[in-house]
This record gives sequence, C-alpha cells and structure tokens, in this order.
Amino acid sequence: MLGTLLNLLRPSYALTALILFGGWQGYTFVKSIPQKVTLPFGTFQIQSGQKSQTVESNQPAKPEQVQTEQLSSNPTIAAIQKISPGMRIISWAVVYILLCFVSVPGIKMMLARESNLVNAILIIIYSGLGLLLAFVFAAFQFSKLTDVMLIAAVIFSVLFIVWLAGELEKMRIQDTFSAG
Repeated sequence: MLGTLLNLLRPSYALTALILFGGWQGYTFVKSIPQKVTLPFGTFQIQSGQKSQTVESNQPAKPEQVQTEQLSSNPTIAAIQKISPGMRIISWAVVYILLCFVSVPGIKMMLARESNLVNAILIIIYSGLGLLLAFVFAAFQFSKLTDVMLIAAVIFSVLFIVWLAGELEKMRIQDTFSAG
C-alpha cells in the first residue's frame, strides 16, 4: 500500500502539495489577522452577534445578543485562536504527513545505516516536529484541552513515523532480496 502511495505521491509531489497547502493556509491565516488591538493588558474583546446595531445606536447590548471572547493581544495568536479546533487538527495532520512524505529520501538514508541509535534519533526528531507543529496550531497556549491534544499529537507522530519507517524498511529489504 505504501509503495503505491509513494509512487503516486513522490517526495517532489509531496513538497509541491506541502507548498501549495501551506501557501493556501498561510494566505487565509494572514488575511484573518486582526488589524487593531483596542484594549490594553494583553487581551481584547471580539464581539459577535449584533455589534453593528450596538455601535450605531450607542445603547448597551443585551447579553444574549453579544458574545464576548477573550483573545490574545498578539495578532498572530489571536488569528490562530479564531480558527476552529477541527480545522487546526486537520491542518496539523496534513502538514505533518506531507512533511514526512517530503523527507522520505532522508528517512530511507537513515534506515540504511541499520542502527538503533539512528532509528531512535529519527523517531525523536519527527515526534518533536509533530509536537512543535501541534504547539503552533494550539496558538502557543496551554489548557487542559490543549494538553490532551498535544499528547495526542505526540502519540500520533510517534505511531505515524514508526509505521512509515517500518514500511520503508520492508520495501528496502524486499528490494535487497529481489536484487540479490
């Protein structure tokens, strides 16, 4: 199965897909960064609902009409926080998987050394990369939910890189025996 997937999604194709996906996500992300920060002390309020009526009539809005969210004063972090959690998880998975497929030649080269230390370093590097990406998609915030999501990201990262390295090793061994 992986051989077919690697034939369809060669590392150069995966790099192209990663660049296109990253460009598309980057464009929508930059477009969503707020231009103004209105309140001091590290947070500002975004009001959704009937804000335009409240501003025009200068009357205080009813609590059921306006929903207030606390966002970071950093515009980049605020833009990440506005993205739905489901979309952040999907984006993280796509970016991580494409990064793994882009680096398949490097992974093959590391597996060819046939060293447990090199394999452990490979797993640590890719798990750390998955954790770092998850931390970015968690908007550099810690809460109980993001802690669970970061732990799940590390577990998925480890499982995926072990599976990918195992499949690449099987392919390398099959190529060795079929050539000899």
